[in-house]
Amino acid sequence: MRKEQFDILVALEKDRLALDAQALAGLTGMDTECVAAIVAELTAQGLVAENAITEQGVAALEHYKTKRAGFIAACFGSR
Repeated sequence: MRKEQFDILVALEKDRLALDAQALAGLTGMDTECVAAIVAELTAQGLVAENAITEQGVAALEHYKTKRAGFIAACFGSR
């Protein structure tokens, strides 16, 4: 998963609301046209449907959240 795709999924998951490309662009700092193209990719992958994150999208994020939590814990343990 590319960083841009990840950022959009995180933005959609935060409140579990359907957001259009303009709203996602504001949340992610990306260009609206870029966001629209990435949402189309995520829709084709089944991670987004009707501008909202799907259960499959949430499951895809869970993998990354576990990795981030482990990394953060390792950083605190080294101090």
